[in-house]
Amino acid sequence: AWLMFARDRPDLTMYCYTKALRYLEGYDIPSNFRVTLSYGGKHDHLIPRLRKQGFCTARVVYSESEAAILGLPIDRTDEIAYSGKRDFALLIHGTQPRVR
Repeated sequence: AWLMFARDRPDLTMYCYTKALRYLEGYDIPSNFRVTLSYGGKHDHLIPRLRKQGFCTARVVYSESEAAILGLPIDRTDEIAYSGKRDFALLIHGTQPRVR
């Protein structure tokens, strides 16, 4: 339903995170719909193949230093997810200051 909505509203950019990777294969994802593949699910083995199709990934990390070791920027405002242009990290909930 969200894909149909995105197709009907090309003036909007939508984004989501998913671990339901096996359902992405074969879908025609509109260019205004950004899907971020989330590590930590049952089907992580599909991520390399899906990344070749242009999907980006997110990893939940416990600290800024863990993100730095992985070489990933932390997306504090969803701006990186919204852009759909690169992989990133998310700090586990409750560990970061509130953004205003």
